[in-house]
Amino acid sequence: PPNKPAQPLFEYMWEAGARIIPDDFRLPVRFAEARNYQGNKPAPFKLLRTNLYRAPKPKIGKHDISICACAKDSHKSGCSSIPPSLSEKLPQGCGDACENRLTLVECSQTMCPQGDHCGNQRLQKRMYSRLELFKTAARGFGLRAMEDIPKDAVVQEYIGEVLWVEDFHARAKNYGQNTPVYFFNLDADMVIDASAMGSMARFINHSCLPNCRTEKWAVGGETRIGIMAEEMIPKGTEVTYNYQFESFGTSHHVCLCGASNCSGFLGVRPKNEKAKDGAVTKKKKKKNLAAASIAPPKQEGDARLLKMVTSSDLEKLPPQHSTE
Repeated sequence: PPNKPAQPLFEYMWEAGARIIPDDFRLPVRFAEARNYQGNKPAPFKLLRTNLYRAPKPKIGKHDISICACAKDSHKSGCSSIPPSLSEKLPQGCGDACENRLTLVECSQTMCPQGDHCGNQRLQKRMYSRLELFKTAARGFGLRAMEDIPKDAVVQEYIGEVLWVEDFHARAKNYGQNTPVYFFNLDADMVIDASAMGSMARFINHSCLPNCRTEKWAVGGETRIGIMAEEMIPKGTEVTYNYQFESFGTSHHVCLCGASNCSGFLGVRPKNEKAKDGAVTKKKKKKNLAAASIAPPKQEGDARLLKMVTSSDLEKLPPQHSTE
């Protein structure tokens, strides 16, 4: 009807498709989020499929394309980090033993010896795990697994606008107090800003005991951020990674991850890391004390000579006589 208010496209597609789409259909996360709002919606943003460069995009030359050594007629050992929903879609070539994969380099779609059998193009082909958006108890929105995710699988790619660091700082000053800010340091000079536009990875929350990690992959000369499963993530589990947040000054952001080793604040190292450092320090002190207890007695004579001989040779030195 002409007077009926406009309905958001994704909600219309979800309501219309729910009656005809089978249960095992791989629903894109941007549509799956509609059933998890429970009366609250995240701030509007534009969903991007690839990074949008506001800074000059790296120029790609032949030297930026790394050709792996995988044999053309053999599929190596295959890839063990394939989610169930992709097991029949993701090729088995260039698997866990691929030299490119081991060095965090994706193969070229046109120059890889494996051709269509290459499975080391997960970011290029957006072979992500199935996730859904949900409302957490105290940390806003988050993402959780809709299937069992194997260790080392690609969970999501962090995508947004790529800016110079200085431009991002200038832009951040104009963000309102209630504007959600999502960003990721791409390198020392550039930042991925996913505040206004980006991928669903912007909703992944921090944890002091995360089940994911971030990796910087080289894809055709461009650096891209993959969020990978650090361990097997069971279906229904929230996916998290450590923001590695750096806090300057005396002000700290409270951490609400709820992990057993939570430091209490973002920018403060988790308790288990402190415990490890303490153990190393104690071990070093103990080692130094042990070394001091077996140190040879102080000898008189030429100090330069004593530095050049071992403790076992000290006993062989002739007795030193006083010249007084």
